[in-house]
Amino acid sequence: MNDANAAAFAGEVVVLPKADQRCASVSAASVLAKVRRDALMAELSTAHPEYGWEDNKGYGSAAHRAAIASLGPTEHHRVSWNLV
Repeated sequence: MNDANAAAFAGEVVVLPKADQRCASVSAASVLAKVRRDALMAELSTAHPEYGWEDNKGYGSAAHRAAIASLGPTEHHRVSWNLV
């Protein structure tokens, strides 16, 4: 799910704090998501080296935020987070 289709989700959401510590499937999904995110950040750093994605792994470092401020967001930035 991404920002574009999140509003279309009509299912029930159950919040389980620290679920990755209590449920093996949630823990596994968390690891898989982080591995995929890290791979995506490496790919994006090649295509857009000016944003420094290889170093921040999806978390907005000061240098990354400065690049957004001066260059603007790419199509890969989550503009719904109000960080740009």
